Amino acid sequence: MMKWNRRDWYFLCAITLLGAALRLYKLGVVPPGFQFDEAFNAIDAQQVLAGNRPLFLPANAGREVLYTYWQAAIAWLAGDITPYTLRLASALAGILSVAAAYILVRTLFQKESRLLAIFTSLSVALSLWNIHFSHFGIRVIMMPMLLSAALGSYWAAAQSARPMRRIGLYCLSGVLIGLTVWTHPTGRLVPFMLLCFTAWQIGHLPPSHRFSRQHLFAHPLTGLLIAGAAAFLVFLPLGLEFY
Repeated sequence: MMKWNRRDWYFLCAITLLGAALRLYKLGVVPPGFQFDEAFNAIDAQQVLAGNRPLFLPANAGREVLYTYWQAAIAWLAGDITPYTLRLASALAGILSVAAAYILVRTLFQKESRLLAIFTSLSVALSLWNIHFSHFGIRVIMMPMLLSAALGSYWAAAQSARPMRRIGLYCLSGVLIGLTVWTHPTGRLVPFMLLCFTAWQIGHLPPSHRFSRQHLFAHPLTGLLIAGAAAFLVFLPLGLEFY
């Protein structure tokens, strides 16, 4: 498993703080004005604070609801709905995506991966795309954070030798995967990514392990089933809404 030391924490904190500075600078005024997509989200967040609890937002061509609840929570903590507090929800998601990128790369590549993690998280921190949508009150900015966390926890589960830790990480990954479907249409593609990854894992197993009951607990299909069950439970209320 990945071994962290103080340098990792120093780099993670420094790069995340850089990302935060770029995302919080003039947050309420850049870009100028208040675009109509942001206005729709503001109305929906206000309705959530007033007691409405939608599972899907049909207005403005239809939108997933998780980002609206995130905006409403930030506005509630701040005490008011303003362009700044609404965009703060995006900025925080963008900041977390910088940290998630570092942790994901360190988890995936483990040994000798610090330089790659620094490069990757710096790329996210300085990314014009990420900075732009961190200043823009719409839902797509949540996907890099959720996807990085979901894939990182899934890989960590696959590499863990401790049964309870493995199950817990697979469940965490499944919950995060389920949340992507509540966030953006691209979340519907994430399960197919895991199916392809599981097929790759099985293809790299020794032939004697592919269909062995003795290695059933550590089998990639077992992890896929655990994560899939958790994701399905998270998705279920939304699925029933459209049934």
